[in-house]
Amino acid sequence: MRIKWAIVLAAVCVVVTVAAVAYAAGKATGGVPDVIRAQRFEVVDSQGRVRVALSVADEDTGSASTLVLFDGEGKRGAVLRVMANGGLFALSDDKGQPCAALIACPAGPRLEMYDEAGRIRTVVLAAPTVGNAKLRNRGLVVLDENGDPVWGAP
Repeated sequence: MRIKWAIVLAAVCVVVTVAAVAYAAGKATGGVPDVIRAQRFEVVDSQGRVRVALSVADEDTGSASTLVLFDGEGKRGAVLRVMANGGLFALSDDKGQPCAALIACPAGPRLEMYDEAGRIRTVVLAAPTVGNAKLRNRGLVVLDENGDPVWGAP
């Protein structure tokens, strides 16, 4: 009877040892999972500052999938956003203020350029006959600080 229990105990020890070695081997070789799931990922630098943020929110609430790149001081440098009705790629200046954005929307794609206060000052419209009434029938529009057109072409 003791020999039977000794064999069972030895078998259990062998199984546990093989499992531990297999687990350790997977860790040592950088075993990579097939899928990692989360609602937000952040990449941080050696100081712990967030440099890249990838997030996904429920589109039923009007939010979107967003990738944001930050500089070393935590200021937003670039944003890529995908929504149900289009997308956006925006660049910011060294103060983190938006300076240019390429926007894809149902009214047609447009390029916006901003002043140092973050106000839209120049717009290039690919579909100038739809959208904002102030910009209608114009392909290139220069705006004043209040958002009113001061020059347009064609």
